[in-house]
Amino acid sequence: MPTSSQGGCAPDLWPLVAASGLAAGLAAFPAAAQTSPGAPTATRVPVVRLEPSTDPAQPLDVTLPDLDVVARRLDAARLSIQPSLGATRTDFSRGAIETLPQGDNAGLNQVLLRAPGVVQDAFGNVFIRGDHRNVQYRINGVQLPEGLAGFASTLQARFANSVSLLTSALPAQYGFRTAGVVDIQTKTGINSPGATVSLYGGSRGLVLPSFEYGGRAGPVDYFFTGEYQRSNIGIENASSRFNARDDQTQQGRGFAYVSGVIDDTTRLTAMTGTSFGEFRIPTRSGHTPGLGLTVNGISDFDSNTLRQRQTEFQQFGILSLQKQTGAVDLQASVFSRYSSLRYSPDPLGDLLFKGDSQSARRQITSTGLQTDASWRVNEFHTLRGGFLAQIERTRAFAPKTLSPRSACEA
Repeated sequence: MPTSSQGGCAPDLWPLVAASGLAAGLAAFPAAAQTSPGAPTATRVPVVRLEPSTDPAQPLDVTLPDLDVVARRLDAARLSIQPSLGATRTDFSRGAIETLPQGDNAGLNQVLLRAPGVVQDAFGNVFIRGDHRNVQYRINGVQLPEGLAGFASTLQARFANSVSLLTSALPAQYGFRTAGVVDIQTKTGINSPGATVSLYGGSRGLVLPSFEYGGRAGPVDYFFTGEYQRSNIGIENASSRFNARDDQTQQGRGFAYVSGVIDDTTRLTAMTGTSFGEFRIPTRSGHTPGLGLTVNGISDFDSNTLRQRQTEFQQFGILSLQKQTGAVDLQASVFSRYSSLRYSPDPLGDLLFKGDSQSARRQITSTGLQTDASWRVNEFHTLRGGFLAQIERTRAFAPKTLSPRSACEA
């Protein structure tokens, strides 16, 4: 039974809707609107809005949100391309993410830690079934290339509409990622309209301002989010002090989503994300150099005054074309990711404590193409296939190492 915009029942209005020829059109929606346990909320029945009309010959204006209907139907079609097929699946809805102790301010690793078989090390790295390097991350069905593992997290729970973790016997389409697959369905301008600005803070100097903005303009919907974090505990304290010395961090993350419906069966989507992190390596007191070295007349050094830094930067971009033709669902995507990491030592302190002082810088650039498709042969059979091609370039820079002799000569 349709409802009015005020939420009241209107049984006497149904003949008018049927007479306008919409009854047959509405009958097609339940097939896409039916849900099963664990199904995404994006497949809910679209809203039918009944508005008064000034035309006596047409007492009601019936408006169907065409963009919403097409977007939700394409979302459901995209999910049908990559089913779990026997794997153990743990789903976190938007409501489940918001009920976490820190809500959207919690990192993605805090969401995954609620799943069985997931643990975290001292640096915030997530281990799934005891494996850290064999985990695949997907955003709206598109595989995100692997980047350099550092202290900062590239992905945030803030832009996720739902998160699913697949483990155990994974389907062949996920390749050799045997530890687990993290599938993120993002927020959009349709399911998360409006603007939000928040400020979150806590102990150890934690300050975390953030914003979200989503909406739609004609056939285009968009969603943007960003956050900045500053804290006095960037890396786990390894000293006996309550607050480690020189343990500050500042981080920033952003995400942008823009999608346009070309026609009733075609959608083009662009996504991009970026993150940076600057970490000071905490020090430990009570240690002195034990190598017996002298540099520029200095042989003693207080370990509390060591100043070591690590800077991380991540950026990715995805462009996807989704097409639905009869019983065939197709998504073709191109993606790219850039990842860099730079370590800066203490020039004098590292020489005295370790005998050398060397900075290091690494870069990884990955670009690829991914295509997934499914064909519903009949009521009982579905044929799926696809391919993935990726090119990766890794560069490592190791400037000249400072030694006690070269430092004295300099």
